[in-house]
Amino acid sequence: MGPRRRARSRKSACPPALSRVTKRTRGQPQVVGGSNPRQSRDFELPRAPPRGGTGASASSSKSQGIAPPHPIDRPDRLLEQGGVPAGPVSRWERHRNHSERRSGRNASPDVTSSAFKATAHGFYSELRRSQPVYPATLPNGQTAWLLTRYEDVNHALVDERVFKDKRKLRKRAGITRPPGFLRSLEALERNMLDVDPPDHKRLRGLVHKAFTPRRVEQIAGRVERLADELLAKMGESGPVDLLREYALPIPTTVISEMLGIPASDRGRFHRWSSEIVAASSRRSPLSVLPSLVLFIRYLKKIIARKSADPTDDLISALVQADEASDRLDADEVLAMVFLLSPRRCGTRDNGEPHRQRVLALLQSPRELERLRAEPGLYRTAVEELLRFGSPVEVATERYAREPIEVAGVTIPEHALVGPVLASANRDESQFERPDELDVGRDPNRHLAFGDGIHFCLGAPLARLEGRIALEELLSRRRTLKLAVRESKLR
Repeated sequence: MGPRRRARSRKSACPPALSRVTKRTRGQPQVVGGSNPRQSRDFELPRAPPRGGTGASASSSKSQGIAPPHPIDRPDRLLEQGGVPAGPVSRWERHRNHSERRSGRNASPDVTSSAFKATAHGFYSELRRSQPVYPATLPNGQTAWLLTRYEDVNHALVDERVFKDKRKLRKRAGITRPPGFLRSLEALERNMLDVDPPDHKRLRGLVHKAFTPRRVEQIAGRVERLADELLAKMGESGPVDLLREYALPIPTTVISEMLGIPASDRGRFHRWSSEIVAASSRRSPLSVLPSLVLFIRYLKKIIARKSADPTDDLISALVQADEASDRLDADEVLAMVFLLSPRRCGTRDNGEPHRQRVLALLQSPRELERLRAEPGLYRTAVEELLRFGSPVEVATERYAREPIEVAGVTIPEHALVGPVLASANRDESQFERPDELDVGRDPNRHLAFGDGIHFCLGAPLARLEGRIALEELLSRRRTLKLAVRESKLR
């Protein structure tokens, strides 16, 4: 044993945790630090099975609750699947859910799979009618309580009995610091999307000083020129990859220019951003950790440069934002820039929302022709397309502060709550003919950008880009049709 230990120690000069990550990134890494978080006792709260059944009642809330999320499981929401984060669970709950899946009892569909997403609206429609609060079992065995009715979803987004700060759960579990080199990723949790009042009010007030409506409106002309350039490159005829050649370059170019990323760095900036966003849909997302580390290192250098020599860009504005002699510290600036760069409001801003808008119009040719004939409908059309194909299917993670009763079902204390925005936006009680696209729908109180204090700060920018991109495309391309079978787009 002695010689083998010495040989292994000479093999790599890296710290043990980092060395293990580096070795496994070429394959299918499951863990940082050499043990699976599903099996490691460091990342779960030991619990015993409940007595007297597994019903969702206040008396069984502890058994149904989830263990606190840990940075190793979602250093930057890397293990998020379809908007619901995959976090650690108790050994008993994992065993129970695995047994139920094998036996077929209470089997839950994999709500994170692409196969499910292709037919999700039918599933959510049935839930709204028969089981509006649904305990879905995630692939890791964790229970996420999905809310599917508009009224319940809207209430959960503003309910003070629901909180977002995961550090509170870790503190309850006695976990104060993440292991190994993952401590360097702690700063990413200090963004306004992941905190509660009063921290949230302070952060949003400071960020709003930089991310102003005036700054967004100033880039309208740039978005128009960019769309025109991209369409000119595409030509007037022939098949094109709309996502790669049009939908993706618009948001990535706009946000990198707004942040002040040098033109010479935008290639790797976009590459890192795309890899981090794509990690959300992988079964082994920890493979993106090397890119994540490089991306954070790069952002820290850019922030330091802007602090020393500010220019007219968003990073400089964040560094200089001041309110009552209060400023964002270095970690808070890093967290906000990271939040803005690869995603906005918890959604993957990878061009997919725009592609889905065009697809929805192609599937509703009468509404497409109506929009062409009435250009004044573009603003309502963008709102309707946001409702019809919600860019965020499930709102970012929330946790029950106490046992909460919704539609006759008790959600346990500290349980993961998933307000399904896509389902709320198709609720028959809120929208007339919700499964039909109506580009003139008004009023349209959709929840695509959430609600309450965590309403998406980037909503004005997303609306602006969506309207201009759609208007320019339809005005330049008079004939649009799919070049492949629709099934190949899933």
